[in-house]
Amino acid sequence: MRQVFVGLLLVPLAACGHTPAGTSQEATSSALPTSVVSGPTPAEAPYLVAPPMLAAPAGPGPAERHRPCGPADVTATAASRAIVGGVGGVAAVVHLRGNGCSLHITAGPDRLLDAAGTQLAVRLDDAVSAVNPPRIPRYDIPLGAGDALWGFTWTGSWCGPKAATVVIPMTDDPRDPAAKGPYGDLRVPLTGPQPPCTGVSRSALRPGVAGAPGGPTWPADPVLPAPADWAGLSATLTLPATSPSGLVPAAVFTLLNRTGAAITLSPCPEYAVFVETDQTDLATREVLGCSGHRTVPAHGATSFSVPAQRYSDGDPRGRPAPGTAVTVRVAIAGVPTATAITRTR
Repeated sequence: MRQVFVGLLLVPLAACGHTPAGTSQEATSSALPTSVVSGPTPAEAPYLVAPPMLAAPAGPGPAERHRPCGPADVTATAASRAIVGGVGGVAAVVHLRGNGCSLHITAGPDRLLDAAGTQLAVRLDDAVSAVNPPRIPRYDIPLGAGDALWGFTWTGSWCGPKAATVVIPMTDDPRDPAAKGPYGDLRVPLTGPQPPCTGVSRSALRPGVAGAPGGPTWPADPVLPAPADWAGLSATLTLPATSPSGLVPAAVFTLLNRTGAAITLSPCPEYAVFVETDQTDLATREVLGCSGHRTVPAHGATSFSVPAQRYSDGDPRGRPAPGTAVTVRVAIAGVPTATAITRTR
């Protein structure tokens, strides 16, 4: 199958007047929706929740070009930002730069130290969601090149000493038959805020994922983990029954809260879309338009619009034939994938 990429952006329904979930929406090639929210700035992009990987990338992994890094071979910085709403606390991104070596890191940050080098009594929450865990496609490429990001969150209440250092074990995946590590612990200076004190220290460090740091014309990968309370969400996707053969149809993505407490989409997630027909696969990642519409109420729902998009940037060769079934899947990390089917006309 041929694989091409399309750019979609989820937008809060209330922001652009789309029809409610469950109603028919028809799009035409001459009138694509124009109401979108602006994407993140390059500085904001890493501080998003990484999307799940709905389609595994094709092709072999990169050849090992460098020796494994040791702690002395790596220059690294880490900066935190306050999480507004939601689980509270802070989100942090570590930038790792190896000097002519590859970054052999499996699980990311696992400890915080104070200025004296004493480990803080912060619980490590390293449980990986079995449902759509966040993962950047080909995250092994920036790690192998020795220039990568890794995110984490520190949430809850903290009344103890200020965290000065985050520790990242440098080791191979133990499941890899060629594993040779460990290579030592990397200690990275941490700047920025920490969780506020609300009377007692009860906080958790949650590792994120690896990603690329971006470049002059493209943003960095999002590398934050999904908050644990997103496990209380499910999702549905609504498509029109038919759609023009030249378009990925407009859709409505709805998050439903099965719990008795409101769930806030903070940090904001990037989402994954995978579109499949009998002749073409399409995959993309974009930012959920959750600014101002970030809370899914208890036992309630919040809907977002997925605007229509031409196949293959309008190239007729990428269009499925009339009568083709088109399966669309949309997901954010930690939440089951929403799936719907339309048929081209």
